[in-house]
Amino acid sequence: MGVLILAVLALMLSSCGTPNQRYLLQLAPPECAGGGHTLEDPVLMLDDFTTLPGMDRTAVFIAQDNVIQPSTVWYWEGNPAEIMTQAVSDRLECAGPYRVSWPYFGELEHAAVLRGRVREFQLVNTSLPEFRIRLSVELWGPRHTRMLAINTFTASEPVESITPQATASAASKAVAKATLAISEWLDANRGLVTP
Repeated sequence: MGVLILAVLALMLSSCGTPNQRYLLQLAPPECAGGGHTLEDPVLMLDDFTTLPGMDRTAVFIAQDNVIQPSTVWYWEGNPAEIMTQAVSDRLECAGPYRVSWPYFGELEHAAVLRGRVREFQLVNTSLPEFRIRLSVELWGPRHTRMLAINTFTASEPVESITPQATASAASKAVAKATLAISEWLDANRGLVTP
């Protein structure tokens, strides 16, 4: 009887195949080429980015046509809003027109506040797959007293193959493009901010 139970159990386990592997995808940090900041540079408070409730998860989103589905095996280190907040902070600390203070503390002296919303952060699975990002970003005066500028940033990067490594690589490049564009936009709008 014991041998029969072991044989049935072995048959059941062999028919299951290998268990799903789970991957934690990590973005590459920006390459710093800037010379740093001085204490005279104005302070920019960085608000945490936000996202739509359906995107508030760590799963990698895979889009095909108008259907977006969260992966059940690929995950980011944080949700898209957390990833973009960290990436923007890293980029602006690296090379930007402001010293960055994050997380946001409204009582500290600052020249402006940057806030953003992640609208798209996904692998688009088509005949030519790509990783696509779309962000809405606002530049505000101190303590959110008045909006100074607003812009939408998009970035995409081809994905060589639908694998975790290729997706993370393409996402890193798309994030680098988007954060560089935000840094350049802030520099172009520096005249709107009074320190």
